[in-house]
Amino acid sequence: MGLIAGRWGEIIIHEISTDSRMPTAVRFVRGFSISCFRKMVFHSGVHLDEVISFYPFLKRRRACIADHHRFMQRNFPGTQAQARADLSIPTFSESLILCIGFWNQSKGFEEAIKAFPTKEQSGSMLYVVGAPKNDAEGKVCAENLIALGTLKSRVMVLQKDLDDEEFDRWIQAADMVLLPYRAISSSGVAARASLYGKKLILRDLPTFKEEYPEAVFFKTEKELSRIFMRPKS
Repeated sequence: MGLIAGRWGEIIIHEISTDSRMPTAVRFVRGFSISCFRKMVFHSGVHLDEVISFYPFLKRRRACIADHHRFMQRNFPGTQAQARADLSIPTFSESLILCIGFWNQSKGFEEAIKAFPTKEQSGSMLYVVGAPKNDAEGKVCAENLIALGTLKSRVMVLQKDLDDEEFDRWIQAADMVLLPYRAISSSGVAARASLYGKKLILRDLPTFKEEYPEAVFFKTEKELSRIFMRPKS
Protein backbone atom coordinates (compact mmCIF):
# COMPACT_ATOMS: atom_id res chain seq x y z
CA MET A 1 0.00 0.00 0.00
CA GLY A 2 2.77 2.42 0.93
CA LEU A 3 4.67 1.60 -2.28
CA ILE A 4 1.59 2.38 -4.39
CA ALA A 5 0.07 5.40 -2.66
CA GLY A 6 2.43 6.30 0.15
CA ARG A 7 4.42 8.88 -1.79
CA TRP A 8 1.26 10.98 -2.03
CA GLY A 9 -0.20 10.20 1.35
CA GLU A 10 0.52 9.95 5.07
CA ILE A 11 0.34 7.29 7.73
CA ILE A 12 -0.99 8.09 11.19
CA ILE A 13 0.82 6.07 13.85
CA HIS A 14 -1.33 5.80 16.94
CA GLU A 15 0.48 2.79 18.31
CA ILE A 16 3.13 0.38 17.03
CA SER A 17 5.28 -2.17 18.82
CA THR A 18 8.84 -1.30 19.76
CA ASP A 19 9.40 -4.55 21.62
CA SER A 20 13.11 -5.42 21.63
CA ARG A 21 12.18 -9.10 21.26
CA MET A 22 10.74 -8.47 17.80
CA PRO A 23 12.58 -10.55 15.15
CA THR A 24 15.00 -8.50 13.07
CA ALA A 25 13.27 -9.43 9.82
CA VAL A 26 9.88 -8.25 11.13
CA ARG A 27 11.38 -4.99 12.32
CA PHE A 28 13.00 -4.49 8.92
CA VAL A 29 9.79 -5.09 6.97
CA ARG A 30 7.68 -2.84 9.20
CA GLY A 31 10.20 -0.04 9.10
CA PHE A 32 10.50 -0.26 5.31
CA SER A 33 6.70 -0.29 4.87
CA ILE A 34 6.26 2.85 6.96
CA SER A 35 9.15 4.59 5.20
CA CYS A 36 7.26 4.35 1.90
CA PHE A 37 4.81 7.01 3.04
CA ARG A 38 5.47 10.69 2.34
CA LYS A 39 4.59 11.73 5.88
CA MET A 40 4.36 10.02 9.28
CA VAL A 41 2.00 11.56 11.84
CA PHE A 42 2.56 11.02 15.57
CA HIS A 43 0.76 12.42 18.59
CA SER A 44 3.80 13.15 20.76
CA GLY A 45 7.50 13.76 20.38
CA VAL A 46 8.13 11.02 22.93
CA HIS A 47 6.46 8.41 20.72
CA LEU A 48 8.06 9.83 17.58
CA ASP A 49 11.55 9.51 19.07
CA GLU A 50 10.89 5.96 20.26
CA VAL A 51 9.63 4.75 16.88
CA ILE A 52 12.27 6.55 14.80
CA SER A 53 15.06 5.02 16.87
CA PHE A 54 13.58 1.53 16.68
CA TYR A 55 12.70 1.06 13.02
CA PRO A 56 15.16 1.18 10.11
CA PHE A 57 14.58 3.44 7.09
CA LEU A 58 12.50 6.01 8.98
CA LYS A 59 13.51 9.60 8.32
CA ARG A 60 12.78 12.20 10.97
CA ARG A 61 12.24 14.88 8.31
CA ARG A 62 9.11 13.01 7.19
CA ALA A 63 7.61 12.98 10.69
CA CYS A 64 5.26 15.51 12.27
CA ILE A 65 3.11 15.78 15.39
CA ALA A 66 -0.65 16.38 15.41
CA ASP A 67 -3.26 16.29 18.16
CA HIS A 68 -4.94 12.91 18.33
CA HIS A 69 -8.46 14.39 18.39
CA ARG A 70 -7.74 16.35 15.18
CA PHE A 71 -8.91 13.28 13.28
CA MET A 72 -12.11 12.78 15.30
CA GLN A 73 -15.67 14.04 15.32
CA ARG A 74 -18.39 13.83 17.95
CA ASN A 75 -20.71 10.86 17.79
CA PHE A 76 -23.11 12.19 20.44
CA PRO A 77 -24.47 15.72 19.82
CA GLY A 78 -26.34 16.18 23.11
CA THR A 79 -25.57 17.95 26.37
CA GLN A 80 -24.31 16.41 29.61
CA ALA A 81 -27.83 16.51 31.05
CA GLN A 82 -29.20 14.71 27.97
CA ALA A 83 -26.45 12.09 28.19
CA ARG A 84 -27.19 11.41 31.85
CA ALA A 85 -30.91 11.17 31.18
CA ASP A 86 -30.31 8.70 28.34
CA LEU A 87 -28.13 6.58 30.64
CA SER A 88 -30.55 6.84 33.60
CA ILE A 89 -27.85 8.52 35.69
CA PRO A 90 -29.24 10.82 38.39
CA THR A 91 -28.37 14.49 38.09
CA PHE A 92 -26.34 14.96 41.27
CA SER A 93 -24.01 17.67 42.50
CA GLU A 94 -21.07 15.28 42.98
CA SER A 95 -18.46 14.64 40.35
CA LEU A 96 -18.96 11.73 37.96
CA ILE A 97 -15.56 10.18 37.27
CA LEU A 98 -15.39 7.76 34.35
CA CYS A 99 -13.06 4.90 33.42
CA ILE A 100 -14.08 3.58 30.01
CA GLY A 101 -12.77 1.20 27.36
CA PHE A 102 -11.64 -2.39 26.92
CA TRP A 103 -10.80 -4.15 30.17
CA ASN A 104 -7.35 -5.69 30.57
CA GLN A 105 -4.57 -5.60 33.13
CA SER A 106 -2.64 -2.80 31.42
CA LYS A 107 -5.54 -0.34 31.87
CA GLY A 108 -5.18 -0.23 35.66
CA PHE A 109 -8.94 0.14 36.25
CA GLU A 110 -8.76 -2.11 39.31
CA GLU A 111 -6.30 0.33 40.86
CA ALA A 112 -8.82 3.14 40.37
CA ILE A 113 -11.47 1.17 42.27
CA LYS A 114 -9.07 0.34 45.11
CA ALA A 115 -8.02 3.98 45.40
CA PHE A 116 -11.58 5.27 45.46
CA PRO A 117 -12.64 6.43 48.95
CA THR A 118 -15.55 5.12 50.97
CA LYS A 119 -18.97 6.76 50.85
CA GLU A 120 -18.28 8.81 53.95
CA GLN A 121 -15.10 10.26 52.48
CA SER A 122 -16.07 11.07 48.92
CA GLY A 123 -18.48 13.37 47.14
CA SER A 124 -17.88 11.63 43.81
CA MET A 125 -19.13 8.62 41.88
CA LEU A 126 -16.80 6.35 39.93
CA TYR A 127 -18.16 4.54 36.87
CA VAL A 128 -16.08 1.80 35.23
CA VAL A 129 -17.69 1.04 31.88
CA GLY A 130 -16.64 -1.33 29.11
CA ALA A 131 -16.01 -4.98 28.41
CA PRO A 132 -13.10 -7.40 28.08
CA LYS A 133 -11.85 -8.72 24.80
CA ASN A 134 -12.62 -12.38 24.29
CA ASP A 135 -9.48 -13.80 25.88
CA ALA A 136 -8.52 -15.37 29.19
CA GLU A 137 -6.83 -12.23 30.53
CA GLY A 138 -9.87 -10.09 29.75
CA LYS A 139 -12.27 -12.48 31.44
CA VAL A 140 -10.17 -12.60 34.61
CA CYS A 141 -9.90 -8.82 34.58
CA ALA A 142 -13.67 -8.46 34.23
CA GLU A 143 -14.33 -10.80 37.15
CA ASN A 144 -11.86 -8.87 39.28
CA LEU A 145 -13.35 -5.46 38.44
CA ILE A 146 -16.91 -6.60 39.11
CA ALA A 147 -15.89 -8.13 42.46
CA LEU A 148 -13.99 -5.00 43.51
CA GLY A 149 -16.91 -2.80 42.50
CA THR A 150 -19.24 -4.53 44.96
CA LEU A 151 -17.01 -3.37 47.83
CA LYS A 152 -17.55 0.35 47.25
CA SER A 153 -21.04 1.85 47.45
CA ARG A 154 -20.19 4.77 45.17
CA VAL A 155 -18.53 2.69 42.46
CA MET A 156 -20.52 1.31 39.52
CA VAL A 157 -18.94 -1.35 37.29
CA LEU A 158 -20.94 -1.85 34.09
CA GLN A 159 -19.90 -4.56 31.64
CA LYS A 160 -21.21 -3.61 28.22
CA ASP A 161 -20.04 -3.58 24.61
CA LEU A 162 -20.36 0.01 23.42
CA ASP A 163 -20.95 1.35 19.95
CA ASP A 164 -19.45 4.71 18.96
CA GLU A 165 -22.48 6.76 20.00
CA GLU A 166 -22.82 5.01 23.36
CA PHE A 167 -19.12 5.50 24.02
CA ASP A 168 -19.36 9.23 23.44
CA ARG A 169 -22.58 9.46 25.44
CA TRP A 170 -20.76 8.13 28.49
CA ILE A 171 -17.93 10.60 27.99
CA GLN A 172 -20.36 13.49 27.71
CA ALA A 173 -22.13 12.32 30.87
CA ALA A 174 -18.90 12.48 32.88
CA ASP A 175 -17.28 15.39 34.67
CA MET A 176 -13.83 13.81 34.55
CA VAL A 177 -12.29 10.92 32.63
CA LEU A 178 -9.73 8.82 34.48
CA LEU A 179 -7.11 6.78 32.61
CA PRO A 180 -4.85 4.89 35.02
CA TYR A 181 -3.07 3.10 32.17
CA ARG A 182 0.27 1.59 33.08
CA ALA A 183 1.73 2.18 29.60
CA ILE A 184 0.43 3.91 26.47
CA SER A 185 1.63 5.37 23.18
CA SER A 186 -1.43 7.52 22.55
CA SER A 187 -4.94 7.10 23.92
CA GLY A 188 -8.03 7.40 21.77
CA VAL A 189 -10.13 7.68 24.95
CA ALA A 190 -8.15 10.69 26.14
CA ALA A 191 -8.50 12.24 22.70
CA ARG A 192 -12.27 11.72 22.68
CA ALA A 193 -12.57 13.15 26.19
CA SER A 194 -10.67 16.23 25.02
CA LEU A 195 -13.09 16.53 22.10
CA TYR A 196 -15.87 17.02 24.66
CA GLY A 197 -13.79 19.31 26.87
CA LYS A 198 -13.63 16.86 29.78
CA LYS A 199 -11.08 17.16 32.55
CA LEU A 200 -8.55 14.32 32.49
CA ILE A 201 -6.96 12.42 35.37
CA LEU A 202 -3.98 10.53 33.99
CA ARG A 203 -1.13 8.32 35.05
CA ASP A 204 2.14 10.26 35.00
CA LEU A 205 3.47 8.84 31.72
CA PRO A 206 5.75 10.72 29.28
CA THR A 207 3.32 10.60 26.34
CA PHE A 208 0.39 11.75 28.51
CA LYS A 209 2.46 14.57 30.00
CA GLU A 210 3.31 15.88 26.54
CA GLU A 211 -0.13 15.48 24.96
CA TYR A 212 -2.27 16.68 27.88
CA PRO A 213 -0.23 19.10 30.03
CA GLU A 214 -3.39 20.55 31.61
CA ALA A 215 -4.48 17.17 33.04
CA VAL A 216 -4.22 16.10 36.67
CA PHE A 217 -1.45 13.53 37.02
CA PHE A 218 -0.70 10.81 39.56
CA LYS A 219 1.97 8.15 39.99
CA THR A 220 0.72 5.95 42.81
CA GLU A 221 -2.54 4.62 44.15
CA LYS A 222 -2.08 6.83 47.21
CA GLU A 223 -1.76 9.94 45.03
CA LEU A 224 -4.89 8.94 43.14
CA SER A 225 -6.79 8.59 46.42
CA ARG A 226 -5.86 12.16 47.30
CA ILE A 227 -7.14 13.37 43.92
CA PHE A 228 -10.46 11.64 44.56
CA MET A 229 -10.75 13.54 47.85
CA ARG A 230 -10.47 16.96 46.21
CA PRO A 231 -13.70 18.94 45.94
CA LYS A 232 -15.32 19.32 42.55
CA SER A 233 -13.99 22.38 40.71
